[in-house]
Amino acid sequence: MAEIIIIDPVGGPSSTVRCGLSDIAESIYSTVSGGRRNHATTTARYSTIGGGVKNTSSCFYNTIAGGGLNRTCGKYSTIGGGRANSSLSEFSFIGGGNLNTNFGTNSVIVGGELNTSFSSCGTIVSGSLNKNYGKNSVILGGTQNELINECSGIFSGEKNYLACDYSLIGGGFENTLVANHSSIVNGCSNFVTGEYSSIVSGLENNIYSSNSSILTGYRNCIGGYSSSITSGNENSVKDPYSFIGSGLRNKTQSCFNFIGSGFENAVLGDGSAILNGNVNSVSGYLSTVLNGSGHINIGDYSTIIGGCQNKLSGCASTISAGYTNTLVGNCSMISSNNSILTANRSVILGGQNITGTTDDAVYVPTLNIRDIGSGTSVFNLGVDSSGFVVTGVTGGSSLYEIGVGTDSTQRIGVSADASGDFSVVSGGLSNTASNYYSFIGGGGQNTAVGNSSVIVGGGINKAIGDYSFIGGGSNHEANCYSFIGGGGQNTASGSYSTVSGGIYNTASEYGAFIGGGRCNTAINSGSTIVGGYENTTIDALTFIGGGRCNSASGSSSFIGAGRSNTTLSSRNSINGGGFNVTSEENTIIGGGSCNTSLSCQSAIVGGFKNTTFSSAYSFIGAGECNTISGSTYGWGVIGAGRDNTIISSYGGILGGRLNTVQHDCSFIIGYGLASSCPNTTYMNCLNLVDIPTEAGLPLPSGTVYRCTTESNRLYVV
Repeated sequence: MAEIIIIDPVGGPSSTVRCGLSDIAESIYSTVSGGRRNHATTTARYSTIGGGVKNTSSCFYNTIAGGGLNRTCGKYSTIGGGRANSSLSEFSFIGGGNLNTNFGTNSVIVGGELNTSFSSCGTIVSGSLNKNYGKNSVILGGTQNELINECSGIFSGEKNYLACDYSLIGGGFENTLVANHSSIVNGCSNFVTGEYSSIVSGLENNIYSSNSSILTGYRNCIGGYSSSITSGNENSVKDPYSFIGSGLRNKTQSCFNFIGSGFENAVLGDGSAILNGNVNSVSGYLSTVLNGSGHINIGDYSTIIGGCQNKLSGCASTISAGYTNTLVGNCSMISSNNSILTANRSVILGGQNITGTTDDAVYVPTLNIRDIGSGTSVFNLGVDSSGFVVTGVTGGSSLYEIGVGTDSTQRIGVSADASGDFSVVSGGLSNTASNYYSFIGGGGQNTAVGNSSVIVGGGINKAIGDYSFIGGGSNHEANCYSFIGGGGQNTASGSYSTVSGGIYNTASEYGAFIGGGRCNTAINSGSTIVGGYENTTIDALTFIGGGRCNSASGSSSFIGAGRSNTTLSSRNSINGGGFNVTSEENTIIGGGSCNTSLSCQSAIVGGFKNTTFSSAYSFIGAGECNTISGSTYGWGVIGAGRDNTIISSYGGILGGRLNTVQHDCSFIIGYGLASSCPNTTYMNCLNLVDIPTEAGLPLPSGTVYRCTTESNRLYVV
């Protein structure tokens, strides 16, 4: 049995140490009862080391029960065991584990590894690399969690961050909580900044407002207080007191909103709701879409029950079913397909393609009355030219009648509406001439809204501007003093503009002209597109003759034809070719492909990938990958060839390949040559024919001649 020495001359008075194992008890009433190389220092009064190895107690009333390399420095602090743990503040406790550090008064680390407690009364139960800075806060486990504020907790998980009071993170990965009285129960990369808010689970959900909650889902976001998202992906709530149940990319942007489910629905009006469906929008006050897709409801107190692509803008109105209906009137209802109701307190019931314009009316395609009561008739009923039930008798054989407008004329029995004064609807079906002196010859569903406007025929055309004209075709729209000859879905929205024909063409500025073609756009005054496909004139007085995807954006520029050619500055010209670009004033490209003129007053006749850049008055005739650039004055010329370059003023390359003129007033003819001084001509080989001899002397100054008496040596006069 080992010997115990009390009041060892080496130790402190009344200290106790076990002999023979290099233990030291230097302070009074300190005890090292076992182990090896344990040390109770001179400041460790009334401290105890039970055993272990290389443990150190440096303050009074400390206890280290065992383990190795443990250290206590705070009064009344305790380490139960483990390795390399440090209890550095008073009344602190470490139960065990490895490399744990306790800086906080009255704080506790039960176990784990590399955990650190910095605050008073803080607790870490287990885990690794956790940090607790919060007073009266606890981390139960997990790894790399960080807790900053008071009276909060992290139960588990990895890399969670909590920086608020009275809040909780249950677990998960990389969750962040920075609002008081809030919680994240689980999930990954969730973020809460609003007080009294909660995320239960999910991935990358965010709450920025108070009293809000997200149950689960992916990338949901709440910005309005007292709001909720139950589940789904990428849903968002912007304003307060709103709810999204589920679905994908739904959003509420006003107060007291509700979306039950669906895809890409949007509620923008206060107190409005979408129950289900896809790509619906509600922006009216206290309005609703119950189901369906593609609906737009902008009316207050209005409802769309179902169907597809219905539009409602009237107040206190309803679309109950059907598709592509439009309701503008107040207190009205549609249950139909592709019908339009602009009247107030009216109903369209059944059928399709019905237009209702009269207030307090009911429109039906066919009326079938099952039970008719008996009695004495007061007057007979009839049907007028607009389909309304009226009192009267049958009429004669006339095709026309007086319309609603003063001295107007409309065809009987074809739903014609000549409501403009002195207007005429001479034929067709469901045509409307609603302004002074307007005229519709025939066709179907045409509308002449402008004063003195004319629609000769076609279908679903609109002459909305004064003195506008549409000859035929379908789905056209003409503005003031504009002309559309025919075709389909053309628009002449600029005053005095013209679209002669084609499809999907738009002349949108003053005096613009499109002859024909498809998807052409003339969007500036006085610009012209003769034809082609997807051509665009952007600046004034520009011209495109034809081709595809050409763009003329410099004023007074010209593109003859070709594909994907672009002018970017005034008075540019591209005659044809493809993918050519001019960007400085007064430049021209004749044709070719991928040529670029970036120098003013320059020209590229043709070829492929030829370029003039910052070199005015330059010229490239043809060839491939030739370049004139960066000279002080310009005036460079490349006749043809490939990979030739001029970077000086007044230089020239007749042709060839891989030649470079880098000095002013120099000239190259040949292959692989580079200038070395100005005012010089370079060539690979010179073959002179019919050189005069000395017999012809005298010759003009500068003339080369050969001397026959000196083996044909050449001389210069």
